[in-house]
Amino acid sequence: MKISIITVSYNAEATIERTLLSVFSQTYPDKEFVVIDGGSSDGTLEILKKYADKIDVLISEPDRGIYDAMNKGVAKSSGDYLIFINADDYFYDEFVLERVAQAPRADFIFGDQYDEEDGRRELAQNLGALDVYHMFRGHFAHQSILAKRELFQKYGSFDLGYKICADWDWILRCLVNGATTTRVNTPIAVFSVGGASGIAGKKGLLSRERKQLIRKNLGSLPVENALMKTEKLFRNLLRKTGLDKSIDSLIRAKLLKKFPPKNLPSSR
Repeated sequence: MKISIITVSYNAEATIERTLLSVFSQTYPDKEFVVIDGGSSDGTLEILKKYADKIDVLISEPDRGIYDAMNKGVAKSSGDYLIFINADDYFYDEFVLERVAQAPRADFIFGDQYDEEDGRRELAQNLGALDVYHMFRGHFAHQSILAKRELFQKYGSFDLGYKICADWDWILRCLVNGATTTRVNTPIAVFSVGGASGIAGKKGLLSRERKQLIRKNLGSLPVENALMKTEKLFRNLLRKTGLDKSIDSLIRAKLLKKFPPKNLPSSR
């Protein structure tokens, strides 16, 4: 299978080279690299031009934000599967795509991810499944998910109405409509904590968009939302009594009954 790696960038001179080198180091042969830059005004373009002979598609022009750039990347790519590696993230090692290519051909192929902050790496938690329950909980990482190209043809592109959650919305849209998933038991990417999503969270944008996309794709979910709110309000008390796990299990059971996952066997 051909894999398209799509990187979007804007004023990323401090991190873009590490991202590029992690892509170039991939030993898997059937791949292409697409870089969509938003018209950077720092040294990003100079770094990209330095490696232009190793980039299959390189575009630099103003855009309407990260998801507009990601949509451009989809349109310019030709792979059977697509993965988005942001300009401050990078592949876990040079064999990632080799391992991923051995997985069953589900609509989504996903794996583990490390979060990196201040030079420290930690394995991201709760990425053991890609289903409606985990998306409702907010547990997913697009840097560690490969999506089949056909999904964009079936379910459309990233919705530019979202500033920070269009990837969340798109993946959930696909899952609700029956997209299949399989997990590879290996780390795929290292995610740099504290980027745009962290800033948006502080401003409350993340919370507002989350509520919007949940209602749009899953409906009102009064019981599940009430349980989530209760858990948030009384988190410390519930943890002391162990009731937080009971609430979580109830939310999981209700969501998985309403939206059964379609998982293919995991890759070993």
